[in-house]
Amino acid sequence: MTIDQRILDLIIQWEAAAASGRTIDIDRLAAGDAHLALQLQRHISDLEKVAWLNQEEQVDAKLDLPNPATLRSVMLLPEDLGLDVLRENLERSELIDADILADLFQSSHAKSDLQLCSYLVESGLLTRFQLRAIAHGTIRGLNLGRYVILDKIGEGGMGQVFKAHHRRMARVVALKVLPRDVMTQHQAMDRFEQEVQVAAQLHHKNIVRAYDADEAEGLHFFVMEYVEGCDLNSVVRSDGPLPIEQAVDCVLQTAHGLEYAHGVGLVHRDIKPANLLRDQNGVVKILDMGIARLRQPGKFEASLTQDGTVMGTVDFMAPEQAISSKSVTPQADLYSLGCTLYYLLTGRPPFGGDTLMVKLLAHREQTPPKLSALRADVPPELEQIYQKCLAKSPLDRYLTAKDLIIDLQRIEPCIDGLIREARVPPLPASDAEIDTTPTGLLETLPRLGSDWVREPIGANPERKRRLLYGGLMGAALALVGWIGFSFFGAPNEPGPLEIKTPPIAAGTSASASPPQTPLSEPSDAAVMRDLSNHSQIDLLSRLKLPDHAVAGKWEKRGTGIVGADARRSRLMLPYSPQGSYRIQMEFTRLNGNDLIGLHLPVDESSCELILSGWGGDPLGSGLRMIDAANIIEYPPSHPAIAKDITLDVGVRNVLDVRINVGASHQVKITAKLGDRTILDWQGSSKSLSCSSLWPFPSEQALGLLVFESTYEIHSLQWSPLESGVGE
Repeated sequence: MTIDQRILDLIIQWEAAAASGRTIDIDRLAAGDAHLALQLQRHISDLEKVAWLNQEEQVDAKLDLPNPATLRSVMLLPEDLGLDVLRENLERSELIDADILADLFQSSHAKSDLQLCSYLVESGLLTRFQLRAIAHGTIRGLNLGRYVILDKIGEGGMGQVFKAHHRRMARVVALKVLPRDVMTQHQAMDRFEQEVQVAAQLHHKNIVRAYDADEAEGLHFFVMEYVEGCDLNSVVRSDGPLPIEQAVDCVLQTAHGLEYAHGVGLVHRDIKPANLLRDQNGVVKILDMGIARLRQPGKFEASLTQDGTVMGTVDFMAPEQAISSKSVTPQADLYSLGCTLYYLLTGRPPFGGDTLMVKLLAHREQTPPKLSALRADVPPELEQIYQKCLAKSPLDRYLTAKDLIIDLQRIEPCIDGLIREARVPPLPASDAEIDTTPTGLLETLPRLGSDWVREPIGANPERKRRLLYGGLMGAALALVGWIGFSFFGAPNEPGPLEIKTPPIAAGTSASASPPQTPLSEPSDAAVMRDLSNHSQIDLLSRLKLPDHAVAGKWEKRGTGIVGADARRSRLMLPYSPQGSYRIQMEFTRLNGNDLIGLHLPVDESSCELILSGWGGDPLGSGLRMIDAANIIEYPPSHPAIAKDITLDVGVRNVLDVRINVGASHQVKITAKLGDRTILDWQGSSKSLSCSSLWPFPSEQALGLLVFESTYEIHSLQWSPLESGVGE
């Protein structure tokens, strides 16, 4: 019997908690996955049956029972391992001296493979992680240059992290192995080398020390200080919300580290509980300082600006960070630190939601929830500090980490000795997978030929708000939830060090076919090939529901989608066109008599094409808004009105829209419904805007609109016209 690595890791977490007398809820350990929880329950029940073997007072009987380590070995080893295979794998690993290994196989410890495995771990010759790798034959990668891998600590968007031992210096370190797709990007690796040099010069007790960067076995890795302790996310998940004095102390220490880093010009961009380590002495250290902005994949490098790349974790990310990591200021770190304070005190991030979109909009629009609503012991002074950290505008937050430190130190006498009075309700099952994993990553979809990303935030206040948050949806469209790369051995090779990757065709390299994101977007090469051939892009195939739903009820139906009867239903499409392009949509009205529409990016603006609005009013179809006026405000002869639109229930319609962008912001928008031209409008793109009643997080991505009717969209195709491109 072999067991999935994820289950093994979770079992080990359960064992560690049980050994320290703590209880972990299995459903929470499984992060809401009912099937995984069932598997865990079965294996943990088996372990509990032999838990009495760990008791100090054992049964006084001469029974030939295996010791606990041997019993647990069964959970880690293949059934058909055998001594011969084990010996061969041990010799290949070169982790044990050849003479010692020979003596072992001649000793009484080698009566069976299970007995020998038990001895190897009990004697300290191998760690459990090493044993598991060797037993499965996954040898490659256990030795990386001067370092011997001891254990796996974790993984995230920046790669996998391992505990390792330096052969010569006899020092335990942490190794962060970079994802293979980063290694194939020359610009990214050049940037990595530069940032490693910067990180290695950081010396502060509240920042994890960077020692070195190296390459071995075709892998690039970053060598850091190993912190014997636990990240704050794990602490809260295991022990619950922290007492106020502990939470404030953790935030204060983090602020000291940020003050130092900001002083030398570094912004972390991903402050959150999982990136804050607390050692056994209570010292909090910031992880990944100096390399947090490394991973910026160079998609469409020939034509797309990289200013749209965003890093961060949505539950803790400042609103302005959804546009670009490059333009964020230290205030973004302080916003994230405020979110972290809320999490430490409540066990959840400040803004919840079932989808990424809901969370992004909450950071932008909603008032931060009060700490005192869940913690009666929170003093008003701490509430004010937290609220100031989460101000929507960076200018309304603390200007420096030093200012935050002063206020936190000022309230320390107020919180010493406070009796903990938390009334935190259980975390809903839908929120079980809070995004607190180490180093998450978001990427926006920037537009070509536009300065909206790069415009300074301090300009026109009204335009600033639109520009500041305009990339939120773009960020959501390319969320990277996992990084797949072949770490050790072939993709189909079993074992604990293996990371599953999409299969790569014979004769191609890993770099030629990067793993796809959870949104199932086509590879860069495929999209570029489509663009060069002026072929169509199937937009519906790129949708991921409910993540791309802004409002209303949307569901998949075959290869199409259905927008259900609701007020102002909106769906953002994972595509951001620029220049001239064409949209073709086939749809059927299933019930109702009101509108269906398209949200259309046009040049540096956007508008909406509405069909059958206002209950099918004869003048309720056309472009909106022009010069801030809605369709029903146009004179009957206005060229932006699409006249004589009839959409019958059950009849399939074909809409063909063309956006032609010329010089000096002049555009021409034409539309056909079937064979009939229904719209032919020309004017300046600067006159176009969208209705405030139908807000979209980004003006720069395509979208769908439905009002109090139900429509099935059978197909939705985008194609570039001359000079048109998109991502």
